[in-house]
Amino acid sequence: MNITRRSIAILFLLGFVLPLAYAQWNTGSGYGGYSTSNTSSASTSYNTSSTSTASSNTSSSSTVSAVPVATFQAISENNIIVNAIAGGSVSLPGITEVIAPGTYALIGNKTVGSYNFSLILFSTKNVPSPSSNGTLTPSGAFAYAINGQITTAITMVNSTGSPKPVTTFVAGSPSTSTTWTFLGGTFNGTSYTGGKYAFADTWKQVNSTTMVNTQFIKPVMWVFEAVKAPAPATTQPATSKTPAPSTSAPSSPGTSPLVYVVVAVVVIAVIAYLYTRSKK
Repeated sequence: MNITRRSIAILFLLGFVLPLAYAQWNTGSGYGGYSTSNTSSASTSYNTSSTSTASSNTSSSSTVSAVPVATFQAISENNIIVNAIAGGSVSLPGITEVIAPGTYALIGNKTVGSYNFSLILFSTKNVPSPSSNGTLTPSGAFAYAINGQITTAITMVNSTGSPKPVTTFVAGSPSTSTTWTFLGGTFNGTSYTGGKYAFADTWKQVNSTTMVNTQFIKPVMWVFEAVKAPAPATTQPATSKTPAPSTSAPSSPGTSPLVYVVVAVVVIAVIAYLYTRSKK
C-alpha cells in the first residue's frame, strides 16, 4: 500500500486533536466543569430576592393599626373635706384612705391646709398587663383626687413641706394581689384616659386578706393586679424537617477520560498498522 509519510503524520495528529476537541466541546455544553445547577441556583436566588423586596415594600406601605387607649371609668366615689391639722379618713367598699393629722396638700408652690379629698374606684378598659409573661392581670383601679385633680403636680406634705404619705388599706385582698402606679393620663372628673405603667408598688400584708401601703404621696392612678402563676411551658415533640425540593437541574456526569484514551489508542494502532504496511 502506498501511503506517504505526510498522510501518516496527518492521521497521527488527528488521533490526538479529535479526542481533545471532543472533550472541549463536551465541557462547554454544560456537562463538565460548568454545571447547569449553578445557572439554576443563581436564577432562583435572584427571583427570591426580588420577591422579598416587593413584599417588604408592600408591608412598609400598609397602615399601622392604632394602639387602643387605656381608659379608666369612675364607678364609685366618696369625698371629704380635710382639715390638715385634724386629718381624716374616707372609705369605699374594700378600701380606706387615712389622712394623718398634719397632712397638707402642696399645690404648685402653695401649701394648702383645707382641701377636698376624693377616693375613687375605676373600671378598666384597654389596660394591658404590666408583665411580659402575663403573670399579672388588671382587675380594676383606684385613685385619690385632691380638689378634683389626679396629677403628679400635687404632693401631700407636712407643715415643713416634707412628703407625708396617705395610708391606704385594701381589705379582702389575698397575698396574690398587688398594684402598679399608672401615670400620664388625663382626668376629666368621671374618666381617666391615656398614660402608662410607671412602677410596681410595695404593699405589706397585715393579715391573710388585708394589705397596707404607706408610700402614696401624690394623687395618681393605681391599678390592681391579680398575680397568677405563669402557664407551664409546653414541650413540643421533636420533628424532622423534610428537605425542600431542589430548584436546580441535576448536573449530568461528564464523559469519562477513559473514552478519550481508548480513542487515542485506537487511532495510534491504526497509524502503526498502516505504517508497517507501507514499509513492506
